[in-house]
Amino acid sequence: MTHAGTRAAAAAFTLLLSGAARAAGMAGHLQSCTSRSGATCSEWDVMSAGPQLQPRLESACKYSRGKLAMAPCPQKKRVGTCTYPAGQGVPGSKLFFYPPTTLDKARQTCAQEKGIFAER
Repeated sequence: MTHAGTRAAAAAFTLLLSGAARAAGMAGHLQSCTSRSGATCSEWDVMSAGPQLQPRLESACKYSRGKLAMAPCPQKKRVGTCTYPAGQGVPGSKLFFYPPTTLDKARQTCAQEKGIFAER
């Protein structure tokens, strides 16, 4: 996936998740969408997103040719993590980066998405 493709995927999920992000503050089940290339994986708490987003999340993941799972993103081989702050997307939602994404590209994408970056 190109850097522009990584940014586009991150932006699409940020926009999609921002609407009903204020729902519940309790922990629920994690859901994820791994990009077709495997270079990124978006992860969010279903309860925080609100059940009304489920069909839209599935559609966005399928549209991007990603793989939707009712499970967290893989931990192995992570390059970096971008956590979206309150008021941006679903509270606590994350975007994980995997090879071939470089650490610099992951950091840059996260900054453009106004997220908080951490290695791995």
